[in-house]
Amino acid sequence: MIVNLTNDAWYGDSAAPYQHLAIARLRAVENRRYLLRATNSGISAIIGPSGRIQTSTGLFRKAICEGHFTFIAQKAFYTRYGDVFVFLCAIISVGLWIFAIFHRSVIRKQQ
Repeated sequence: MIVNLTNDAWYGDSAAPYQHLAIARLRAVENRRYLLRATNSGISAIIGPSGRIQTSTGLFRKAICEGHFTFIAQKAFYTRYGDVFVFLCAIISVGLWIFAIFHRSVIRKQQ
C-alpha cells in the first residue's frame, strides 16, 4: 500500500489538483499497489492497483473517503527492477547512434 499525504492548498482552484491526482494514479499502477491519498484541500482518494479510483472527495470540501484495500505481496516489474528498462533503452539508443555514425563514415570512405 502507498500512502500519499499532500498539501494541495497552494494550487487553489485550478487544474493542478486534478493533475496531481492523475500522477498519483500512475504511481499506483506502476507499483501495482493500492494508494490512499489524503489532502488538506485537494482531492482525497482511494485508488486501486489498476488505477481505478474507488472513491474520492471534491476540492475544498470536508469529506471522508470510505472504501477497501488489501495488502499485495507480489511485486510489480517496476517495483522490482526500477528504471532498468529506461537504462536499457538508453544504451540501445546510444549503440544505434554510434552504429549510424560508424556506418556513415564507412560508406563515405567507399565512395
